[in-house]
Amino acid sequence: MASTNSLCRFLGDGPYPFPIEKVEDYLELYMNNDICVCRSKCPVHFNEDIASHYHSSYEFIIPSNPMPYIAIEKNILGIDSYDLMPINTCQQHGPQGSMSLDSLLAIHIDKNFLHDISHDMVGTSNIYFDFTPLPYSDDLQNLVQNFMNEAKYKQTGYNFMLDSLSTQMAVILLRNAKYNFNSISQPKVLQDNKNMNRVIDFFREHYNSNDYSSAEVAKLANLSTYHFIRVFKQKTGQTPYEYLMDIKIEKAKEMLKNKNHTIIEICFACGFSNHSHFTTTFKKKSGVTPSEYRTECILK
Repeated sequence: MASTNSLCRFLGDGPYPFPIEKVEDYLELYMNNDICVCRSKCPVHFNEDIASHYHSSYEFIIPSNPMPYIAIEKNILGIDSYDLMPINTCQQHGPQGSMSLDSLLAIHIDKNFLHDISHDMVGTSNIYFDFTPLPYSDDLQNLVQNFMNEAKYKQTGYNFMLDSLSTQMAVILLRNAKYNFNSISQPKVLQDNKNMNRVIDFFREHYNSNDYSSAEVAKLANLSTYHFIRVFKQKTGQTPYEYLMDIKIEKAKEMLKNKNHTIIEICFACGFSNHSHFTTTFKKKSGVTPSEYRTECILK
């Protein structure tokens, strides 16, 4: 049985048309950390006494027969049979009149998970679906059915399958709703460039230190570590680690051009923790060892 805490993370605190402690008497539940699929076990009856609610997850509801009276914020909307209606995170919604459904399917997607997928797809996490129903496509139906089967039968490797299916479901939903959120604005692009330049300046000033983590550098860009690495690579063509190594090697080359420092001193001055790592990285980047590079510089 799913824990009440994990359910509330997806479904919110209610009110529900059934007692939450008896939720599995009313709903089939299939879930992992990112997605919860709920399917009613019996006909669902709504009446005007059921108050609206909200939750932090994104919800996509698919009714078996028309729902003519659903309120989303101040809008009274209708949904046709087997259409899919998106509901945004923390968006007030609920029945506005008496309705009976033979069955109801709902897909709840964790907010942070969908934001991460959206950021990687289109460069922004600023998702806000409008009130336009979407088709419950054959592709999505197959993914949902496979997700439920994997969660139900729990065969070897089912967690990996659920993770893969979660990503595919999120991508399909975002593709179908691609015109329902704003694309990146020019100010956002400029801000990303400014943030990345700030990180590059930091790397150039602190190339000789190993006292900072990826998470700390990501804060300079006002991004999570996950987003920072991807945005940085998008802007520079390299991961932050690769970019930093290039700076270290360039600094090492400058120092190798004269005899003021030994190779060991240069190694530590450029922020390498040991001579072996320094030599291996230098040869990989330059095609020669530090000693060979110094000799070539002297002979020129």
